[in-house]
Amino acid sequence: MAFAFLDDIRSKFTAKYSEKEWKEAITFGLSDFGPVLATEMQRFQGYDPKVARVREHLEEVKDVMLQNIDALLERGERIELLVDQTDRMSQAAFRFEQSSVRLRHALAWKRIRNQLIAALCCTFILFISVAVGCGGLDFSKCGG
Repeated sequence: MAFAFLDDIRSKFTAKYSEKEWKEAITFGLSDFGPVLATEMQRFQGYDPKVARVREHLEEVKDVMLQNIDALLERGERIELLVDQTDRMSQAAFRFEQSSVRLRHALAWKRIRNQLIAALCCTFILFISVAVGCGGLDFSKCGG
């Protein structure tokens, strides 16, 4: 619309004045073109149903775009919330893994300790049994 206005003004201006006239014109020397300019401005500012429909359509599109932007921002906030929750869950999983490794090591050492204690107890009971069967701690009956 604006370019059509400018093209129309340019064509009327160049039809009315030669290049020499407008290049050599003094200030307000071409003021007789003012009424033409005012008339054209009024004509281009006038109501046009096609332009009104286009403007209404543009307003509708603008409203839809604003709604889309709002929805996108809301979705972005939800995505940010999900990212935060994912970070927290990742940290919790890492802590859980560390604690499970520590627990597994602690249980393994406990099992080894219990096995050593059981082996020592069995060895002690075997020693006592042999000692009793061989006549005491000096093993006098067993050839020692």
